[in-house]
Amino acid sequence: KKHLPPEEAERISKLDPQLVDIHDRITGMAVTHGKEMLVLKQETEQLQRLKETVQLRNAQSGRAEESARQKWLAEQRKAQQLAKAMRTGPVGDYDPLLGFEMRLDCIQDVPREHKNLQLVFQLYEGKNALMPFQSTPSCPIVYEISNHTNNVPVRRALIQTSKFYLKLSPTTATHISVEVQELVDNGVFAKPICWTKFGLFHLVPSSGGLEILDGSWKVPLLVPPLLIDATLDDVRHYPRHDMS
Repeated sequence: KKHLPPEEAERISKLDPQLVDIHDRITGMAVTHGKEMLVLKQETEQLQRLKETVQLRNAQSGRAEESARQKWLAEQRKAQQLAKAMRTGPVGDYDPLLGFEMRLDCIQDVPREHKNLQLVFQLYEGKNALMPFQSTPSCPIVYEISNHTNNVPVRRALIQTSKFYLKLSPTTATHISVEVQELVDNGVFAKPICWTKFGLFHLVPSSGGLEILDGSWKVPLLVPPLLIDATLDDVRHYPRHDMS
């Protein structure tokens, strides 16, 4: 309770006891109200701080979303410019944005001494690699008879691998380099057996444009080592391996 001055306490003591009790209750209610108002003020301040935090987070999220949107728009504009540049000039039925699929079928005439072969290949434009090299799993070797061998069984390593290429600009320097390797010491090491490289586009004299080489065809394999600097014209004059 609040302490009253002596004269005020004496004055109240002379009053009716009922009035004294009412005064005490009013004083207690005032104290309780003051405490409740203090708690309410603290809660209001907490809610205001929470509101400001949410607003700050929303603003940051909005900036991040706008930044991501601008980045996406920039990528779309870049892709459109790239598509326009790629489609400049006649390229037959080939569309760089749709790409093409290259399938590697088999290696023919595999000598008996080779049992565990794999293929390693890489895409180049001139001397520049356009992507990391890739390799096939160990190729199963089988005997097959086909119409092309006059019913004579041939020993083949089945590759049966395909690779899809997108956004590849057609040039006469674009080619695939391939190396046939034999896995030794339980696959720990790989020994080069033969290699080749072949172009993917050819010049069309009538239009002056480039078209992709499609269809099925056989590529001669060459005696190692693989020569990265060799041109497509050079490989025609290198010693050939028995396999193809």
